[in-house]
Amino acid sequence: MSSSDKIIIKDLLLRGIIGLNDWEREKKQDILINLTLFTDMRAAGQSDNPDDILNYRTITKRSLTTWKTRSTFLSKPWQPRSRGSASSAGPDG
Repeated sequence: MSSSDKIIIKDLLLRGIIGLNDWEREKKQDILINLTLFTDMRAAGQSDNPDDILNYRTITKRSLTTWKTRSTFLSKPWQPRSRGSASSAGPDG
């Protein structure tokens, strides 16, 4: 039987470039991140060894670094198709 513990990290705030249109990417904007992680914490509960626990600070720092270092926008703005269009494809096709 597997056990899964849930860890919730709420309201990580960073500023970054995000948006679909060029004008949206001119200035940094607030980005709010919420994470829900599932893991098995039984080993940490049994051993009381710090090496067996999840380090919230490490998770938070890695999450923020990931968002700060990636380009967070599509390569071209998505344009919705008209209602009469036969295709309902997304942004790239």
